[in-house]
Amino acid sequence: MAKVLISFLGTGPDNKDKGRAERQYRPATYRIEDTDYKDTSFVAEAIASHYKVDKIILIGTTKSMWERVYEVFCTKQGIEINEDYWMELTSFCDNASHKTSLSDFPKKEKLEDVIGNGSKIIPIHYGLDEQELNANAAYILGIEGYLNKGDELIVDITHGFRSLPLYIMNLLVYLQNVSLKQVKISHILYGMLDITREIGYTPVIELNGLLAQNEWITGAYSFLEFGNAYKIAKLLREEGGIGLTAAQRLENFSNTMNINYLDSVKLQMSNLSSMRNFEFSPIPNVIIPNTISSYLKTFNLSKSDSFFQYTIARWHFEHKNYASSYMVLTEALFTYVCEVCEIATDSPIQDAEIAKIVLGKRDDNNRITKDEVKKYQNAKLKYSIDNLKQIYHSINSIRNSIAHQTKHFSTKSTNELINRLKKGLDLFAEIYKQDKELQCKRDFGNILMLINLSNHPSDKWSEAQTAAAIEQFGSIVDLPFPQIEPDATPDDITKIAQDYLNRVHQKGNPETTAIHIMGEMTLTYQLVRMLKDAGYRCYASTTVREVYEQEPGKKTVIFQFVNFREY
Repeated sequence: MAKVLISFLGTGPDNKDKGRAERQYRPATYRIEDTDYKDTSFVAEAIASHYKVDKIILIGTTKSMWERVYEVFCTKQGIEINEDYWMELTSFCDNASHKTSLSDFPKKEKLEDVIGNGSKIIPIHYGLDEQELNANAAYILGIEGYLNKGDELIVDITHGFRSLPLYIMNLLVYLQNVSLKQVKISHILYGMLDITREIGYTPVIELNGLLAQNEWITGAYSFLEFGNAYKIAKLLREEGGIGLTAAQRLENFSNTMNINYLDSVKLQMSNLSSMRNFEFSPIPNVIIPNTISSYLKTFNLSKSDSFFQYTIARWHFEHKNYASSYMVLTEALFTYVCEVCEIATDSPIQDAEIAKIVLGKRDDNNRITKDEVKKYQNAKLKYSIDNLKQIYHSINSIRNSIAHQTKHFSTKSTNELINRLKKGLDLFAEIYKQDKELQCKRDFGNILMLINLSNHPSDKWSEAQTAAAIEQFGSIVDLPFPQIEPDATPDDITKIAQDYLNRVHQKGNPETTAIHIMGEMTLTYQLVRMLKDAGYRCYASTTVREVYEQEPGKKTVIFQFVNFREY
């Protein structure tokens, strides 16, 4: 294992009248951590000395000041300058342009030997067109081949074209996420020459946070695309504190999702939802709530179990997890039949078997009693029994073949099976959409609390409104609607909405909590959008206006509660 420095080399100022040292960076006092390196032309010199680097990889164009590198390292290593080679190198760099072939670089191995210990120089193009840019990307990614397993990597991005740090970041991302070299990236450094005059020295600052940010972004992508939150969980564990709790929840969710354990997935999603109120360090504090909200938006936790299972099956399909989609859609069918026919024995397994019989499956093993068979075979599915049977007989045999590996499918037949799955998902969605009765059941079946976010406290409600709220939602919790000033800006409204969204999160969660929201219209609009994005169901109360004439010229207006209507 070695400490390896990657650094970029620029052209330096063009001073034709200064002989051998005509091209060199302005000497500076580089401060690394608490140590000053005075009158240093190459920041790479200071970095290599400070971190006791074993070898250096220098990247530059044909026009970069390679002759100066030769001088500096000959002096550093106590090697006599070969005047012939120096002249050859100087002449090449002086006459080089964007048209110069990289293969014309004179005797690279001589320069590499002077730098020492297996160091490398990598000439690259200017990057003037797509062809050159792609070639440069390949050269820099090829640095992996010069690294050994377990090497420690230090990167300096001070000099060279402004575009080059973008290439090196791609390399670092590749090394972190793809490469098998297990390289440790210990430092990403930048010498801030622009502020030297202001503060009297040139600080060499750490930019490792950029790579850390990429890790969070990569983790968020894995979560959204694959339902895999392990990377984010690992990063949160490193943060400690509340991060440990969050990491455990993310790991529990990913485990249940990957095992396809449907009974637990819904609970774990609810646990994820509450994490949006956690206070993390700045980067995860931005990424985690947004990522969780985006992910959970796909799944409405407040709907019936069968529809929730359908959304899981649809998610698997859209992310090309076709086997899991077949499994879950089949279970969604059984759950739906149980919901509609009100099948509820002491055994979920027996419930599923009864559902299969309702869908037309023969009970060859007589696992269900004759009385139960008769009872549930005569149960009337209120909507689309023929379509349900169609889905079941279309997908169940495929589900069994996948689960038990009883049949091999050709490429053509595999495509047909994917299309068959999509048709089953689409048909189930249509059946569910038409099932108004079950929709009514699910509207309130999982809700345990109604947050009253309005200017009208629940203790002032009519008996009818209070009774309806308790019957449909369970308990009532008041959260007074804020006073909005007439001169409030849209940004003000957004900030207030975010604050009240957080207050709602503190009181409940999308799975068990509904929101009654009525108030100033612009804030109501913002809040409803945010709450629905977070998975909450939002309601307004409707009324009928009744006017009573008590005496000539005097009327009394009373608003009678009618119902709660969902936004």
